[in-house]
Amino acid sequence: MKCLRCNEEMKHYKLDKGFEIYGKEHKPGVGLALRQKPHNPHSIYECPKCGYMELNSKYCEDEDI
Repeated sequence: MKCLRCNEEMKHYKLDKGFEIYGKEHKPGVGLALRQKPHNPHSIYECPKCGYMELNSKYCEDEDI
């Protein structure tokens, strides 16, 4: 993946699950409790040249060094 700032090739890494992101509360049906859909990042892209980082909701299968 190319960096949006400097067009350098970005590195892909696994992300430690230190935080979670949830969407708006919604009621999925009659008689069911309120829920929030998770949007948790599982990997991150980092540009080695300028330091730009981008979260990704997909798992990193082939991590860079």
